[in-house]
Amino acid sequence: MYHNISFSKKMMMKAQYSKNLTIADFIVILVAAGISWLLFTRFVSPFLQALAPIETAVITYLMLSPSSVYDKKNYQVLMQIVRKSRRTYHAIQRPVYQFHEEKEGARHGRI
Repeated sequence: MYHNISFSKKMMMKAQYSKNLTIADFIVILVAAGISWLLFTRFVSPFLQALAPIETAVITYLMLSPSSVYDKKNYQVLMQIVRKSRRTYHAIQRPVYQFHEEKEGARHGRI
């Protein structure tokens, strides 16, 4: 007979900020936007200083979003594509038995 064991459903849930992002992903987005703001404040005009963190946050969000591949994020799929081997695999040609047949024929006096 089966026994039912009750447990809290909260144990099975991930710590999520939204439907697509975990809290760790949200922290990565904030850090990336902060780093881009620090870098762009010294080197570009004031108009671009405001755009850089926003663009970085959007790009980071898109990279951290789940992809169409199950249980993978977009950056993981992109890394698989980049690291994929460029070689093309061809079918192996059938081995040539000519040398083996000549040797057997000579042994039996056929040649």
